[in-house]
Amino acid sequence: MNTFLLLQVILELCRNEETANILCVQPHLERIHPLGRQYKCPMCEKIYGRASDLKRHQMKHTGERPFPCECGKSFTHVWLLNKHQQTHSRERPYPCAECGKSFTQLQILNRHLLTHNGQRPFQCSYCEKSFTQLASLTRHERIHTGERPYLCTTCQKSFLTHGELVRHQRIHSNFRPYPCSYCERRFRCSSDLNIHVRTHTGEKPHSCAFCKKGFSTSTRLKRHMRTHSEKVDLLSP
Repeated sequence: MNTFLLLQVILELCRNEETANILCVQPHLERIHPLGRQYKCPMCEKIYGRASDLKRHQMKHTGERPFPCECGKSFTHVWLLNKHQQTHSRERPYPCAECGKSFTQLQILNRHLLTHNGQRPFQCSYCEKSFTQLASLTRHERIHTGERPYLCTTCQKSFLTHGELVRHQRIHSNFRPYPCSYCERRFRCSSDLNIHVRTHTGEKPHSCAFCKKGFSTSTRLKRHMRTHSEKVDLLSP
């Protein structure tokens, strides 16, 4: 079968929104149906239609993250960096209709919505725990396996995730990329900043189920719940 006829067959079998647009046909063919222009990963044998796709894939093996953010995190793709940088902005255009909490990205809102409907589609292979995110499951399963693949080259301490390693390394450098917009204090991680900002705003998002008293952190709520220990015992199965 000649190449022209083969292309016709491919497009007939692979009708979708992309191939319906004549301008997208060539990129689609190169990416999905490479026709001999195949790029094989020497580490895992996966095959890609474009050299650029293979190069991005190989970053998973090498750990290369060429797109750094000023906060210390780095990424394999520029679009991932751009998405991450939205977390540094105070703009949160995606509100939750259930609780009013807002998010910087639609996909983060969608993950959050799972906490309201009770869906936990990612089941641990070692215990009965399940999770709303694949990343949370991956981290959890490393607790079972003992795998801690991210090593600090300064003190040789190892971590479950790349993010935990990055946050730890700021202890050695005293790098504090998260400034408070109300005062001159700076923080190593965004969670510490968020807790501190509540001392300025008075926000207390964690409320007691028994007396409705509010707290700025979940740790303070848990400490308070001990005062209701008898009620908690009654609710326990």
